[in-house]
Amino acid sequence: MKRILPIAEVAVVLTLFAALRPLLRETPFATWQKGAFGGAPVSSTLLFFVLPMVVLIAGRRNPGLYGLAAHDLSDHRRVGLRAAAVLLPSTVLFPVIGLLGSTHEEWLGALLLAAGVGVAGFVAARATTTLPTREPREISRLETAVYLAVLVLGLLACFGLNLVSGVLARAVQLLIFVGFLEEFFFRGYLQSRLNDAFGRPYEVLGVAFGPGLVLAAVVFGLAHPLTSPDGMPWPWAVWTAVGGLVFGFLREKSGAVVAPAIAHGLWVLPSAFFAP
Repeated sequence: MKRILPIAEVAVVLTLFAALRPLLRETPFATWQKGAFGGAPVSSTLLFFVLPMVVLIAGRRNPGLYGLAAHDLSDHRRVGLRAAAVLLPSTVLFPVIGLLGSTHEEWLGALLLAAGVGVAGFVAARATTTLPTREPREISRLETAVYLAVLVLGLLACFGLNLVSGVLARAVQLLIFVGFLEEFFFRGYLQSRLNDAFGRPYEVLGVAFGPGLVLAAVVFGLAHPLTSPDGMPWPWAVWTAVGGLVFGFLREKSGAVVAPAIAHGLWVLPSAFFAP
């Protein structure tokens, strides 16, 4: 029963996610957001933050044990920035695969990206070994509210910047509404809840982890082609799943999602300036 309940809950949340996403991303509500914010940050907030938070609150579980952090933030920042410094050079693979006539949604490009992200992720993991390994800690309601305030400020920033520069609005969305929110959902809620079911019996580089890390990475990878507006480009799932493994390690290393959110946000940030 201890294993069944978390798995059943995750299944329900993922089902709700799949059902709500078209309503929030493919309707006039999404069209309005694109005009106001240059994207759909409100939909992302509802899907990736509000949905899991409602489940956590209903279950009387502290968000600090599921990814949010209010302690030792300097350590989280160092882990995230050190990992990002190693991961960022791998973004050069995007123009490289373009020169080869492929894309991140095709097998050649996806496999090259998976190899590059995998190598960079291993180096990033090694680069963080000298930093402290933390365990999740509970946070107060006020500290939880700070995260909600950051999202509200992010929405206001996107709205204001979109009036001046769509590129800058996109950059804020990538840092907050992609980097942070996706990490909270996949590495915070999902990975942590799967850890509740399977535990963390393994260890690598002094960091404990379990099947939840791998399963959350697989779901993260599959979520990309399954929610793509252009069919289902399955190769996309390969390299994003590898990225999920890297971010999952950072989550277990730091005990929260702040570090992987920093690494994730900075890793995708160049696309705001160079991608169509």
